[in-house]
Amino acid sequence: MPLVETHAHLYSEDESRYPPAPNPHRPPPGTGSIQHLQRLRQAVGVTHVVAVQTFSFYGHDNRLLLATVGAHPEWMTGVVNLPSGDPSTPRQLVRLAGPGVRGFRLEHPRGGGAFYHPGAVAVCGQALELGLVVNIHANGTAYLPDAARLLAEFPDLPFCLDHCGYLRPGETALTAGILELARFPNLHAKISFYAESGAEYVALGRQVVKSFGPDRCMWGGNFPGELWHPRLDYAEHLAMLRDRICTSPAEREAILDTTPMRLWFP
Repeated sequence: MPLVETHAHLYSEDESRYPPAPNPHRPPPGTGSIQHLQRLRQAVGVTHVVAVQTFSFYGHDNRLLLATVGAHPEWMTGVVNLPSGDPSTPRQLVRLAGPGVRGFRLEHPRGGGAFYHPGAVAVCGQALELGLVVNIHANGTAYLPDAARLLAEFPDLPFCLDHCGYLRPGETALTAGILELARFPNLHAKISFYAESGAEYVALGRQVVKSFGPDRCMWGGNFPGELWHPRLDYAEHLAMLRDRICTSPAEREAILDTTPMRLWFP
């Protein structure tokens, strides 16, 4: 059975070939490379990986992502990141959306502002034409009405909510707002938000599965975990979803296999 990791960030030790952006958020030494990912995925049984452009290290320079997914097309696909407010982004997306690129990551405009804006509409329209998935990457509750507007305007475009909108225990308004978005059948939930193994995170994961249904949920391991969830190693992060958030073999098969394979490796 396939086992799909839908959220991996990649890093290269060759900073001459792949220079970091100013003030990069660095992983611990020896982590985050394709070689590191290969070792971990083989150890836990991951068969397919969705690599997401590492904005916090490379900004909008997608070259490492494109080179890596291009070198491993049999088990990897990629999600690129471009400035949504730039008028040239739809044209750039056409250029990047070759073999190995399956998605586009839509974020808040840098410096703040609305999530729904002409640039977002234009790039979503282009993504629909190209047959891509749009990842929504945002935090807090302010963007939720704008996200709902995009979801309603593009009912035939598949969307994925990165990290389930950064769900956190105790933030009831955020939880209610994110679960309310489950009414849009084109939105999928990436269960990757937990950084600890506490019961409160299991409860949040169960709420997501109940609201979206296993056929719209998937696991994201947040590789490299040494940077993004240091209290859980990669195997523990997978086990949290597989053995505690999922409560039946059918849920495990849908969330770890059939849902992400249908969305990312059609």
